[in-house]
Amino acid sequence: MNIKESFSLKKILLMIAGVAIMAFGCGMLVKTGYGADTSNALLTGIANMTGFSVGNTNAIATVIFIIISFFLSRKRIGLGTILVPLIISFPIDFAIRVCIKAPDLLTGILLDLIALYIVSFGAAITIAFDLGASPFDCLSLGIADRFHLSFVTAKYLLDAFCVVTGYLLKGEVGIGTLLCLLVMGPFISFNQKLLSKVAGSFK
Repeated sequence: MNIKESFSLKKILLMIAGVAIMAFGCGMLVKTGYGADTSNALLTGIANMTGFSVGNTNAIATVIFIIISFFLSRKRIGLGTILVPLIISFPIDFAIRVCIKAPDLLTGILLDLIALYIVSFGAAITIAFDLGASPFDCLSLGIADRFHLSFVTAKYLLDAFCVVTGYLLKGEVGIGTLLCLLVMGPFISFNQKLLSKVAGSFK
């Protein structure tokens, strides 16, 4: 195996780690009881309806997101995108089993912020090593490409759809969902800067 191949393998392993970290944070956010991230606001509602675990619902949903993204803008799909459905289920369900439910609002906000930072760190890893956007972000990018919208506009529209539909389906919508909208961008940006030097060594 040459150096370039070794680096590729390292990038893939780091991508897997990033997805697992991100998924664990999502599960922790659900468990606190004060609202999930925007996509899981919807998916927890679907899980409640179907009886599937939140992790398995995520795995199925990410496959659907990838299929839709393929028809909207297939250029956005990378190896990392395809890896997500294979990895995401166990870390989410594991976090829901082992993490604590917040006993009060203040603790809930604190735990939500910790969970969101964990999600953002995992997301920053997947972005830094450039192996494809997450299925949910692929869907946002596909909508932006197809309908000539900015990514931010498409993301907000998709987030709004998930939150409203999740609320109607009695999903986990709460203060954590609002915090996700407010802090996820800055958290990911901070972690991208933190990881940029490390990512550069793999190029």
